[in-house]
Amino acid sequence: HTYQLAQAIRSGAEKVEGVEVVMYQVPEILPDEIIEKMGAKKAKEAMQDVPIITHEMQSDILKSADAIIFGSPTRFGTMTSQMKKFFDGLGGLWYENAFVGKVGAAFSGSGCQHGGQEMTLFSMITSMFHLGMVVVGLPYTCTDQKTSEEVSGGSPYGATHIAATDGSRAVSDNEKACARFQGKHVAEMALRLKAGAAAMGEAPEATESAPAKKKASKKGEKKADKKATKKGKGEKKDKKKKKGKK
Repeated sequence: HTYQLAQAIRSGAEKVEGVEVVMYQVPEILPDEIIEKMGAKKAKEAMQDVPIITHEMQSDILKSADAIIFGSPTRFGTMTSQMKKFFDGLGGLWYENAFVGKVGAAFSGSGCQHGGQEMTLFSMITSMFHLGMVVVGLPYTCTDQKTSEEVSGGSPYGATHIAATDGSRAVSDNEKACARFQGKHVAEMALRLKAGAAAMGEAPEATESAPAKKKASKKGEKKADKKATKKGKGEKKDKKKKKGKK
């Protein structure tokens, strides 16, 4: 279910021109026999083509993103242990201020309507605030989340779904619509933030520790131009120093 919601979010984000979306899954920490006993084997198989973001890959992938949308099903009112371990492993990047100024968002789901979805969203949102991210939710301009004609996920804090306690309920069309809206909204906010920083003649704070290529790589070219300009100024200073010595 979480994967289906992630696909809908991706679909919405890709509608924004100039945006490139890449999906990853966090590393699994449970052995295969436990996953099978939980009835989650088919869900894992459905995601077998989604690359796993290992600890070694984190720095390059996360620093290069302008926006990151985290998703996790609910486990007793909080994110899964797999996602929590992923957040806990970001200490090095946090120390470098690598996430400061990046757009962040969350999505989730639970077995029943009041199964702790919003608590789960906030467990991820809290971590995003500690990382220095600019958190974006799901505004009520997404009118699909206002529906009272059917049981549906969706909240101002992020897209959600209701799976039924046995996992038998498919992600509804309304829930997918909310997810697509969120994906598009986050992508647009990231582009606006990037454009604002460019207009002010500065890079977003998150890029101080590494060049951040927007999900479309024009920013890399701008970065290279700035570095070349700085280098040119440095050479001029060196020449002046040499002239003074003479």
